[in-house]
Amino acid sequence: MNAAPAPAPLLLAIALATAGCGPASLTLGAGDDDDSTGESSGGDDPCSYGESVLDPSLVHDIQLTFSDGDWAEIIEIGTDACEYCDDPRPYFPAAMTVDGVDLEGDVGVRLKGHSSLMFADWENHIFPFKVDFNEFTEGQEFEGLKKLNLHANREGYYSVVEHMAYGAVRDHLVDGTTQVAAPRTAFTHLTVNGEDLGLYNAVEQINGAFLDCHFPEPRGHLYKPEEPSEHLSLPFESYDEYPSLHFKWGPEELEDPEAPVDHSAVGQMINTIHHGLPEAASVLDTDGVLLYHALNVGLGNHDYYGSYGHNYYLYEVTPGVFTMIVWDLNEAFTVFDGPCGAENWGKPLNHHLLRDPGYVERYGILLADFLEGAVDSVDERRREALDLVGDEVREAEIEEIRERAEWGMEWLSEEAWEGIDPCED
Repeated sequence: MNAAPAPAPLLLAIALATAGCGPASLTLGAGDDDDSTGESSGGDDPCSYGESVLDPSLVHDIQLTFSDGDWAEIIEIGTDACEYCDDPRPYFPAAMTVDGVDLEGDVGVRLKGHSSLMFADWENHIFPFKVDFNEFTEGQEFEGLKKLNLHANREGYYSVVEHMAYGAVRDHLVDGTTQVAAPRTAFTHLTVNGEDLGLYNAVEQINGAFLDCHFPEPRGHLYKPEEPSEHLSLPFESYDEYPSLHFKWGPEELEDPEAPVDHSAVGQMINTIHHGLPEAASVLDTDGVLLYHALNVGLGNHDYYGSYGHNYYLYEVTPGVFTMIVWDLNEAFTVFDGPCGAENWGKPLNHHLLRDPGYVERYGILLADFLEGAVDSVDERRREALDLVGDEVREAEIEEIRERAEWGMEWLSEEAWEGIDPCED
């Protein structure tokens, strides 16, 4: 089935790309070269951290102040993004003020992202950033947050798109009961060294605290695969030799941040999925993996595992069994492919699960279930966004995206309810 054509304002984004908490047992997987680890936040309510700065009901104010030399170096790195595409990207110390509250010690700030950095507004220094509250001040947190992502409002509408897409995911209850684990977002204005960089999204970090919120007693490992490992198509011999499979968090850190990490479980999973079913099902939370795909396809997000192969986290939800957590939805509502997504060749998760009639039937149910409420959720989030930042975005363009999202999701819903045939490579 042919994909619906993208509206003109979004064709550039596609071309460039090609060059609420609660316990949950199912996840998907929310692009970035994130190097975070993080710990569990603890406390009586594991979901209470970061409540004010991630409050979506108002537009926040964040100010960062670097030394003049450091800010000049950040600008130089940002305008030569490809040279710095690989980790590690350096953190720079900065004073930080959040909604009028000054942090006592310096925070660490670095550039983040791949295409989002490469095609940022370099002239006006509007780059995506990651903030590490304790990089330069040991033990420093902000409302229990160890890290915070600041996503730039690229092309004038990305912040609203991200707000709409993540909101629809968080609003969804799988089978009417289970909330999906997905990051919280909030609009903010960002000022750096006196420069007004305009509207940004503050986006929750996926780390130990996030896992503690969404999963009871997280005891598994968290990874984020990047190129060339993002498809998980390479054979795994050792963690040190598996390129760009970034370890993010493990339960060892609750006792000793320097403790050695046993990566044998993720290696066993990667090697097992190449054998196909039923072996792959023994190392995958198949519902979580199918749900990750259903959400990205349902939102018209062309920048995920099923297309370019990245933008997800792997989490060991039970010993030896991995699921996918959604990440990076700022290019949602771009291309509504058929229910099978863009392509499955070279992607073992898709190749096996989406060609099996039983799993495809379950995938169709998950997709239709999500789409049933997604249209109303997306429209509600759009109205919320325009009430908050309508004078800072092109409302006509947001309306065009809403119309496309409504059409695309309703079309996909009909396809899903009619039944999805096994997907071809």
